[in-house]
Amino acid sequence: MIACDAVGLGHGLRSETQLADLARCDFAFDDIARQWLPVTDRDGRASTPGVYLAGDGARILGADAAELAGRLAACATLRDLGLPVEDAELDGLRAALAPMVRFRQGLDTAFPWPAHFAAALVDEAIVCRCECITAGELRAVARDKGAPELNRAKAFSRLGMGRCQGRMCGPAGAEILADALGVALPEVGRLRGQGPVKPLPVAVEGTP
Repeated sequence: MIACDAVGLGHGLRSETQLADLARCDFAFDDIARQWLPVTDRDGRASTPGVYLAGDGARILGADAAELAGRLAACATLRDLGLPVEDAELDGLRAALAPMVRFRQGLDTAFPWPAHFAAALVDEAIVCRCECITAGELRAVARDKGAPELNRAKAFSRLGMGRCQGRMCGPAGAEILADALGVALPEVGRLRGQGPVKPLPVAVEGTP
């Protein structure tokens, strides 16, 4: 036993997909990560023409993988512009990235997002810190107002309307709502991306 005042517990990383959402890219539900992720081809092309995704903007794979994915997306951009890119360059980047993808899948399988903890939160637990929305309020939205999916629950409860725009509370909120409705997680959908993606102080000045 170790005496302490508080315990911090990591509940998994989440990709920053808001920009892809605002660009109207297609998403698909990832059963392992339990998250909606943008759909891309192996080189980072999204469904929206002219949009290329890499790093945490597409999926969590780590810093080294993000660098490789960024180079792949850059090569795809150059090719789509009609500029020459060697096949060997693309093949080498894909080969280097493949084991990192498999390793990440292994991590997600071995250390899954603890969905049952989120679904079992006591009613008094605060889920959305920005708006001080509790798990009980979300369950009431599902039970009393018939919110069938996450964005309707947002409209009724203000979940995800704060500064983080649901980046912190969205996954847990979805688990609670799905559990309260007795449906699979994909059925409650995902919070739609809203700008600004990252709020900045008005005093921030741009570089010339």
